[in-house]
Amino acid sequence: MNISDEFINRIYESATAPLTQEAEEEARRCLLDFTGACVGGSSVLGEKAEQFLAGTAPSEGATVINRGKRTSLENAALLNGMMAHVFDIDDGNRLTSIHLGAPVISAILALAEWNDLTIGDVLRGIAVGYEAANRLGKCIQPFHRKRGFHASGTCGTIGAALGAAAAMHYTKEEMKTVLSAACTAAAGILQMQEDSSTLKPFNIGRAAHDAVTCVLMAKAGFVGPEDPLMGKFGFVKAVADNFDLSYLTAPLAGRDGAEDAEIAEGAVKELPENLTVLGSYHKIHASCRHTHGAVDAARAIMAEHPEKKPSDIKGITIRMYEQGVKGHDHTEVASPVSGKMSIPFATALAIVKGSVGFTSFTDENIFDSEVQRICKSSKVIVDDALTAQAPGIREAIVTIDFGSETAEKSVKFPKGEPEYPLTAEDIRAKFADLATCGGLAPEKITTIADFILTCEKASPVRRLFDFM
Repeated sequence: MNISDEFINRIYESATAPLTQEAEEEARRCLLDFTGACVGGSSVLGEKAEQFLAGTAPSEGATVINRGKRTSLENAALLNGMMAHVFDIDDGNRLTSIHLGAPVISAILALAEWNDLTIGDVLRGIAVGYEAANRLGKCIQPFHRKRGFHASGTCGTIGAALGAAAAMHYTKEEMKTVLSAACTAAAGILQMQEDSSTLKPFNIGRAAHDAVTCVLMAKAGFVGPEDPLMGKFGFVKAVADNFDLSYLTAPLAGRDGAEDAEIAEGAVKELPENLTVLGSYHKIHASCRHTHGAVDAARAIMAEHPEKKPSDIKGITIRMYEQGVKGHDHTEVASPVSGKMSIPFATALAIVKGSVGFTSFTDENIFDSEVQRICKSSKVIVDDALTAQAPGIREAIVTIDFGSETAEKSVKFPKGEPEYPLTAEDIRAKFADLATCGGLAPEKITTIADFILTCEKASPVRRLFDFM
């Protein structure tokens, strides 16, 4: 048995075990969070999506969310994934630096709609897709990112494909082929988030698109190599200079060696409470997750000093862990994409405008003189002590110089992390804001949220698209 076989054993184990109530509830929150990001994102990418579809052959396979359009399964997954990520307000995992919901759920929903699957199938697929992507991310990060790969595109492809396979009730052998196809399809480079590029969401959408294809390749009967992960030219060796294979093969969280037996086809075991879907963060700021600690700390300082105004600020120092600083410390910002990736800019925007929400990254705010002044008077410094505790704790320490005095605040866990989570009601409110931005009527917003959070698991997933 090779590494790929051991990895698939773990993924198949998670696919054939019933979800605990806690894991099911979190999977529902992830689905609602994704739907809100996608509906809201359609207000930005909707016209481009329709221009894209105009150049493709007509198809009635699956729904492009909130656009009144149906297209091929692959293209629906592509466009929904891009719309879900365009605001950069979709969920993720801090230990792996992967945006999970946008690629995983986009692929699952396209196949689920076409194959008339249930909400229960979708929830299982979400949990398994997050598990697969996170295991792989933990194996190859941070070395994967240091080589310039975007894990949401690479690991996202593999997680989305295996999550969709789980939703489709694939056998272990079929899952192995899905893994092989996904390993060769996985792609995405971080350069797509540089300069004035608007292609960063394509990394995520393409991951969902290719995941659908990978699932269909397995059903068609294709067979992959014996060890697509760790063969001579396997995925892990190709994309990381260093790695830790224990994350791929370890028993599901919470199990010990005595329970570590291979799961037979069709077997059912209790799934541990701490499946990695429970480690997801949910965003309240529409910027890179590495900016959130500094944003929360700066907002707290200003709230604790109501007598101070942005004009009183002479400079800001932000101490952080190394991974968060590199690529996010720039103070020259000339586009929304660049602003979303800049810790100084997101912090300045929060101080001056009071929000780093999905409607905050406008050209007017990007070029606001006070935002630009505070951004350029800020510096981000690598702190070795903070680096040593990352990624388990991704702390930011912000010091604001008001001239006559300074104020300092530390944030270890930004709002939305598992240690400081959003509640179901928080996510309902976030969904309502995003859905309103996407043009949904209030009664539809309530109906969709109620359906996702409370419907019977046997409910057909097609009902969700009836509301949009």
